[in-house]
Amino acid sequence: MESEAWIVCSCGRRVIGSDVLQKGRFLRVFSPGFVYLKYRCSHCKRVEERFVPEQTWDEAALREVPAEASREERRRFEAMGAITLEEAMDFHFQIENRSLSCFRDDLEA
Repeated sequence: MESEAWIVCSCGRRVIGSDVLQKGRFLRVFSPGFVYLKYRCSHCKRVEERFVPEQTWDEAALREVPAEASREERRRFEAMGAITLEEAMDFHFQIENRSLSCFRDDLEA
C-alpha cells in the first residue's frame, strides 16, 4: 500500500517518525479502519492529531528522505569550496545572455 501523500503539519512542514508521540489503529467491523497519529511538529511545536484511512497508510510516510548526494559527491563538492561572488555574477550574465539570444532568434524567425 502506498500513501498518497506525506503527513503534513498545519504550518506546512512534513511530519517524520521522530515527531510522532502516539500511533495506534482503530479497527471497524464493517468498514475500513484508521491509523491514529498524534505528533508534535519539530518546526512550530504544535501538538496535532490525524486520522489516516488504513488503505492509504504506509509506514514509509514517516521516514526521512535520504540525502540524494553520495559520499563521493559530497567530498567532491566540499573540495570545490564555497561559490564566490564572481562565479555567481558570471553565471547570472551567462544566463542573461542565453535568454536574450533566444528572444532574438524568435524575433528573427
